Amino acid sequence: RLQLTTKMASEHKPGGHKLWHAMYMAHRGVQMPGYFDHQTAKFVYVEEMEPELVVPDLTDFKLKPYVSYDVTDIKQGQFLARDLFNATYAKSIADEFKRGQIKAIDDNNEENTEKTNSLS
Repeated sequence: RLQLTTKMASEHKPGGHKLWHAMYMAHRGVQMPGYFDHQTAKFVYVEEMEPELVVPDLTDFKLKPYVSYDVTDIKQGQFLARDLFNATYAKSIADEFKRGQIKAIDDNNEENTEKTNSLS
């Protein structure tokens, strides 16, 4: 890529030239797949710089290509940590408690009191 803008290449600017201006105006800002070698004064094509368009195959695609702006607003309350817990763990903990795999905490038990005091 040349370090020269279209404005710099204008024939009306100091150091500008008609050839440079014509070359830049022909491409209109699109980067050419290669570079201009100043030693040989020729354009060198580089295959890796050639743009490649990747387009997905949309045959049998059922969605429409646009989203309608005429949709109803969804109003939802704040999602709290308790809501996340209820949605993920609450049911499994209740089932394990009913099966007897988890025991209820006895607040009068000294061992449980020590555990709760150490956590706070």
